[in-house]
Amino acid sequence: MIDSVEASPEQEAAAGLKFRYYLNNKSSGPVIFMVHGRAGNHGAMWTFSRALRGLQPKAIIAPQAPLSDPIGGYSWWPVELSASGTADVQSSEKLLLAGLDYLDSFIFRTCRLFSLEPCSLFGVGFSQGAGAISGLSIKNRLLFSRVALLAGFVPGVSLRMEEEVAKNVRQTGDGETTPASHRAPTLPSLPKYFFAHGSKDKIIPLEKAERCAKRLQSLGAETTFHIEDTAHKVGTGGLKALSHWLAS
Repeated sequence: MIDSVEASPEQEAAAGLKFRYYLNNKSSGPVIFMVHGRAGNHGAMWTFSRALRGLQPKAIIAPQAPLSDPIGGYSWWPVELSASGTADVQSSEKLLLAGLDYLDSFIFRTCRLFSLEPCSLFGVGFSQGAGAISGLSIKNRLLFSRVALLAGFVPGVSLRMEEEVAKNVRQTGDGETTPASHRAPTLPSLPKYFFAHGSKDKIIPLEKAERCAKRLQSLGAETTFHIEDTAHKVGTGGLKALSHWLAS
């Protein structure tokens, strides 16, 4: 596991959230943001840093979500429970989008704080954190080049909004009958996506993640999917597959 340090109070104030980080100014490798899931904290993701060592990253940054969760830890948006006690991972769309804004602001501010080039950003998220990082990657197509979803999902609201944008672009068209001033601009490419998911995951079922991957593909994204015989976690095989994909 890669060693990390706690951000100072001054760094925390500049970034807007608590975070832990690893910094190697001598490296020209990627800048990687690791985003924890519901009821986690800024230390929860560092176990996955084992899959990042071979990349010789310039920086690894793990923020702590802004909202205290009633079950402990911190979350990116509140999670409501159904009558059966099942977590509604997409609960309130408005609150979810606010969580994406928190993360977006944090990434911008930490890149400025450490003078990091935003053109080589990777995102790695677990569970709700995967929803946050993937949702942000759709909201801002130019932010990440690669996004890894570990036992995660893509928010439905993000996919619906992007599908509507893509639909409008297709309807506007760029044929000869469309005046140049009315032609829609070509959308930037989405980043590459990696999914590592357990076949026994009952919190975010495998089928849900597979549907998310198919919808990303319909939007033109390249996806890689790794399935493992685990529950809501990432096993050794998943970490190896992640490491290989990031380095490919």
